[in-house]
Amino acid sequence: PSGNECVCGNSLIGVIVCNPETLAVRLSVDFFCFMVFDSNGVNTTLLGTCPYGDSQWLPRNFSMSQIYEDSRLCSFYNRKGQLCGECAENYTLPGYSYYLGCVKCNNYNNGWIKFIVAAFLPLTIFYMIVIIFRISVTSSTLNAFVMVSQIAASPPVIRNSYSRDLVSDHYHDFSQFILKLIIAIGTIWNLDFFRSFYKYICVSPDLKYQHVLLLDYTVAVYPLFLIFITFICVKLHDNFSIVVWLWRPFHKCLVRFRRQWNIRSYLVNALATFIVLSYVKILNVSFQFLTSSSVFNIKGQMVNQGYWYYDGRIHMTSREYLPYLILALSMFLIFNVFPLV
Repeated sequence: PSGNECVCGNSLIGVIVCNPETLAVRLSVDFFCFMVFDSNGVNTTLLGTCPYGDSQWLPRNFSMSQIYEDSRLCSFYNRKGQLCGECAENYTLPGYSYYLGCVKCNNYNNGWIKFIVAAFLPLTIFYMIVIIFRISVTSSTLNAFVMVSQIAASPPVIRNSYSRDLVSDHYHDFSQFILKLIIAIGTIWNLDFFRSFYKYICVSPDLKYQHVLLLDYTVAVYPLFLIFITFICVKLHDNFSIVVWLWRPFHKCLVRFRRQWNIRSYLVNALATFIVLSYVKILNVSFQFLTSSSVFNIKGQMVNQGYWYYDGRIHMTSREYLPYLILALSMFLIFNVFPLV
């Protein structure tokens, strides 16, 4: 740009394409999303990577302020601002969805209850099934299937192939139902039960993407918390007769499923299973927290790597983001590096 008017120059790695006849500019995207944003209020155009947007044609005459507010740059995600880092007016982020864009919510009544029912209730039932039927993902019959499912049904893979369908008018078509069912089978092993069936859940108007990732962390550690609670109950059962008396009816019901019911051995088996399942989910969330955006100048030279990939308004060394950075590094070391070692 020259002032507020476009002039044709050299293309930037095939990202910026200028039409010499109309002097219109297209932002073209192959793998990363490149968005225009202002450099600290200075009349300088920089480009940065982000997961939003699509190829867009810009008019010949435009002002930088209009570009930041123009949601066309953020494709169908209903976002705006620097690197599409914020939701458009009257839009908010969903609380339990693979969709990275913002949605328009009419109300937030019982939003947290809906999230708990959607995320934690199926996980609790799955935990009980693992305990009762001694399901083990470490067995040779399940291990390969689970590993492939975790990779194929990881959030980035689903978003790349499914994001547009989440906001399409054909979301409830039969073909979409089959697609969501296939995805749901794989996402079970990433502890995302029926997440593909939820178009969106409105939790809070102030929800940001870092908060969505924090909710994913709670889902990932929740089964480990259940195992800890079960272990405490087993210890109480060994030392307090009243706990033995309370547990007796449940024990009689459980032995109907299996003759040799041993809660201790089953608990160890469940611990191994959920360490494997939580490992991948925590790894995914940690990498999303730790992924930065590369920023280029108009000549294609990288000038900064410190902006957060999922919110280009935030610098990863800023005071606002530092707690999330420390948390992500801690979770990665405790739940990913330490078990591997």
